[in-house]
Amino acid sequence: YSSGRDAYVAGQYDTALIHLESARRLRPLDPDVAVLVTKVREKVAAAEKERKLAAERRQQLARATPKLLEARAMLDDLARRVLSDDLDADTVKTACAAIEAAFTEARSLAPDSAAVHLGLAETQALRGDLAAAIESCTGAISSDKGNPDALDLRARLRLRKALLARDLGARPSGFPECDEAAGARRLAIADFGD
Repeated sequence: YSSGRDAYVAGQYDTALIHLESARRLRPLDPDVAVLVTKVREKVAAAEKERKLAAERRQQLARATPKLLEARAMLDDLARRVLSDDLDADTVKTACAAIEAAFTEARSLAPDSAAVHLGLAETQALRGDLAAAIESCTGAISSDKGNPDALDLRARLRLRKALLARDLGARPSGFPECDEAAGARRLAIADFGD
């Protein structure tokens, strides 16, 4: 029993189950053994479910990778052209629409891919849709907890949104900033803190 309990505490659930099944055969009426066997079986089932989910995500990402790479190349090319050429807003929006469509297709193949959500957020930000870009960043963060790129981009987008709201909500000095600007600024500060 003690070997099974120690393996359980160490997170070695398969080993713990083997030892505890032996202990259960030796002490079939011991409630402590029965309770720990039940807990270990739950942990083994949860670990197996997580392994299957991870394998499914890898397969989804493998299917989405060609479209993801295509969209990423298009986005990188557009970003390079925006910096070097004098592109008008309509040209950028048209190019962003095609890139966004490619990322959306990749997202349909791999809905839990942080890379897909992040690329979509970058495209939406380039197009000027800050709310959609922030939402896509949040999707990337929920797919990959603590993703530093997604946290950084979301914080910068929220700060940009706060600055825009502040600039659009001109007020006399001494008056508090509008609720939208204050809320966006608080969210940006919280993201930078993460």
